[in-house]
Amino acid sequence: MPKYFFHLRTDGILELDEVGADFQSDDLAMLDASNAVREMVLDAVVSGETPLVQQFEITREDGLIVSILPFKAVIRLG
Repeated sequence: MPKYFFHLRTDGILELDEVGADFQSDDLAMLDASNAVREMVLDAVVSGETPLVQQFEITREDGLIVSILPFKAVIRLG
């Protein structure tokens, strides 16, 4: 089962996910990343932050970028 990493980019600064997680497919990794974004945005809003400028860069253990997931693409406002 491949390992995926959810690297976090904020204002041009990339914070590497050093641990990663195992998923059976790219789609399952994307689903988990979307769920993580929702949780992170909720926590940030409660703290008075605006995290919608962040994005995950989802990569496989071989370094291939599977997707770039902007937080604002997951959250619907309004």
